[in-house]
Amino acid sequence: MSARFKFVFFQAKVIQILIFMFVVSTLLLTSGCSSKERLPLKTGDAEIEGQNSPASVSDEASSTDQSDAKNATLASDTSRANVAPSAADTPVTGVFPDVDRKPRVIENKYGIYYEIFVRSFADSDGDGIGDIKGMTSMLDYLNDGNSQTDTDLGVNGIYLMPVNVSPSYHKYDVINYYEIDPEYGSMEDFELFLTEAHKRGMRVIMDLAVNHTSSEHPWFKESAASSGSPYRDYYNWAYDDTEGYDVKSVLSSGSKIWHSLNGSYYYGYFWSGMPDLNYDNPKVREEIKNVARFWLEKGVDGFRLDAAMHIYGVYEKPVGTRLQEKNIQWWKEFGSAAEQIDPDVYLVGEVWDKTYAIAPYYEGLDSLFNFDVGEGIIKVIRSGSAAAVSSKGFSQWLAAKYELYEKAEPKYLDAPFLTNHDQNRIMDRLSGDTARAKLAAGIYLTLPGNPFIYYGEEIGMRGSKPDEMIRVPFIWHEEPEPPQCTWQSTLNNMSTVCHDVQSKDPDSLLNHYKRLIHVRQSSEALMKGGFKPVETGSRAVIGYKRYLPGNTGSWESVIVLHNISSEVQKVSLDIEIHNAAIIFDSTSMSNAVCTDIEIQPLSTLIIGEG
Repeated sequence: MSARFKFVFFQAKVIQILIFMFVVSTLLLTSGCSSKERLPLKTGDAEIEGQNSPASVSDEASSTDQSDAKNATLASDTSRANVAPSAADTPVTGVFPDVDRKPRVIENKYGIYYEIFVRSFADSDGDGIGDIKGMTSMLDYLNDGNSQTDTDLGVNGIYLMPVNVSPSYHKYDVINYYEIDPEYGSMEDFELFLTEAHKRGMRVIMDLAVNHTSSEHPWFKESAASSGSPYRDYYNWAYDDTEGYDVKSVLSSGSKIWHSLNGSYYYGYFWSGMPDLNYDNPKVREEIKNVARFWLEKGVDGFRLDAAMHIYGVYEKPVGTRLQEKNIQWWKEFGSAAEQIDPDVYLVGEVWDKTYAIAPYYEGLDSLFNFDVGEGIIKVIRSGSAAAVSSKGFSQWLAAKYELYEKAEPKYLDAPFLTNHDQNRIMDRLSGDTARAKLAAGIYLTLPGNPFIYYGEEIGMRGSKPDEMIRVPFIWHEEPEPPQCTWQSTLNNMSTVCHDVQSKDPDSLLNHYKRLIHVRQSSEALMKGGFKPVETGSRAVIGYKRYLPGNTGSWESVIVLHNISSEVQKVSLDIEIHNAAIIFDSTSMSNAVCTDIEIQPLSTLIIGEG
């Protein structure tokens, strides 16, 4: 054997030994590390061919314009993605410890919240775009800090749609989580706004869009630039042949969720301009918890958590991944981290789904938007019958939902609302009928939990899709003068009576809202009480009792009745009422003698029991 051949043979043996040692050490590391140490699965490390800027991402439809269709088809897609795998084919993805939140203390979290799209609320500098200074100047409209006055709306809290730096008008695609978008103002403006809101007794929660970022976020630019980038696994990348992934998969609506870029694919549930973050990466989790810490320490009182059910989205992870379990685990982890910074932090999640799918998220979050309630209210008001939602009636239908929530978290806080920034406005859904709009307000503002009012709802603003047309400027005056915003035309609101005029009309929708809110604020039973259906003997009259055991307020409990028909209704309640008095009558014409009650068409009646 020649010396050269011996040397080559020796080299081959050394290489074999090294390969064997590497394989053994890798197996030991991956099987022996704790759940905290285990690294997330990488979904594509091959070198990217070429290097296009993220600007080359295909320009699909506007990000939030597609959200309704995707949410509408989500249930069937989720059920397929959540199929339980056998032990042999369980996918290897990030594993994290199950962290429980502290026992819930909700006493300081009750309130009525007002949702503001900053761009459309109040303009301070005349550029047509709403801003933080303008919003601050109008805080007395929401709450003047004086409980003895009744000229303000009287809300307890403000929910701000996104204010972080973003390339879009809606700002749900964030570029920088630590700054205020210059269109809206400065950090100093925001700090002053917080101070003034708190001075008036209002809590402030901000929209936190952390399911995804903008494709222009520096993290995504770095991630897309190279497979070797330290930010590569901040997002979900795959190739045509990546095991466990189908990058050609689409939702049942036909929408794409994997988007081609530089020879590979990244996951973006809503559209290509909003790539989803990879929560199997521990670094991503720490980044988001740091963002929460920054704003909580700044003085924000909590967060509205956008797209909470999509953190682990359909087809985002290998087939068989238990998506809901992983979503809930993350929100429990996030909630635990947030309450360590602020024990009274308020977290409300957007889980646009049915009650049975929403309920488990109460393990991690304080409130969840009750999409079914708004739709249910619209159905019964349009039809004039409580049977429109269930043969058992509206109140029993609601009670069943509350029972599911209570099983998940006994101290849950429901978040009822009529419509929000992703839906056609309530006044359009009710064909511009002010009487029915008053009735809708009477129902949801007397339900348990924390009601959320979408800006402009209280003056009957109109609006149907596309999204820009349901987010048009608040109509303060008859003429377009400050603080009126002008970035978007309000021609779809030609019939809407402006705030100034309504504020002087005792019978206006605006003053109806003010009266309802002040009645709710004055009643512990309405603010914090339980819910019990009351049988009225009529499908045209919805009835329920709100009660607070041991209540020392002026009314121990209240009976709430709504006539959803166009005719006077007479009902006899099969309950005992003691020391009763009418504390709210939307028409001032209804009558109550003991349990025999005559209630006017399309009206709300609240009877206090002391």
